[in-house]
Amino acid sequence: MTEKHTFIIPAFGNSPYLEECIQSLLNQSVKSTILITTSTPSEFILEIAQKHHLTLQINPIGNNGIAEDWNFAIAQANTPFVTLAHQDEIFQPDYTESIMRRIELNTNKRIIILFTNYQEMIGKNFRSQVTFHAIVKKLLLSPFLLMPNISSKIIKKAILSLGTPICCSSVTFHKDLILDFTFSKQYRVALDWYAWLQLSEKSGYFCYLNKKLISHRIHSGTETYQQIQSGMRYKEELAIFTSIWGKTIAKFLMKFYIHGHTIHTKVE
Repeated sequence: MTEKHTFIIPAFGNSPYLEECIQSLLNQSVKSTILITTSTPSEFILEIAQKHHLTLQINPIGNNGIAEDWNFAIAQANTPFVTLAHQDEIFQPDYTESIMRRIELNTNKRIIILFTNYQEMIGKNFRSQVTFHAIVKKLLLSPFLLMPNISSKIIKKAILSLGTPICCSSVTFHKDLILDFTFSKQYRVALDWYAWLQLSEKSGYFCYLNKKLISHRIHSGTETYQQIQSGMRYKEELAIFTSIWGKTIAKFLMKFYIHGHTIHTKVE
């Protein structure tokens, strides 16, 4: 068991996929500490935690948004590296082994975050068709083909200039190097994109492992799906595009971006 890495599951509500996520973490070839945090305590979450002998930490502030949930979750880790394991996701058995090997091979580098490739699931089926967003994300990640570890602030920001190609649940944080970082409460949906932009300004490396180690589930019960329907995601992503490109170009980009979201998140 590695003493350097912790999985934190920020559990919310009564997700039918929570136990499947937990099982994928328990099945890792290299074991890590696994904790569950929640701001919505329930018998459902408590019983699952007890069933798998996992510590459950309850946020005393209560349900105050995703940013608060994630910030509380990261704070519970006592290891230098921490992964927020979203409750709808499935982690491949070699996730921990793969990321820790990359970290150990680059001990001379200040790794801020390490993230991996992923595959998408709709229900229990993997998405096979190529989507607009998949193409854009592949293009944005192309610098990592030449440099798997990138420290240039300009390149890190450029990778994030047309959206976020980073799968949030695949990200492992180096907690000791992001002491003053918190997810912004200004955002409910695009908080991960904004977070990577914040971290791109720090000295240190973004590391990408081009291996599909996460199964990212798309379904109508996710906060992301609900906020796309409500229009909140459009508002937040327009604000981030505007901060990067200015208002005129941002509105132009959003015409393509929101269309891509509509297709990308279609639940069949």
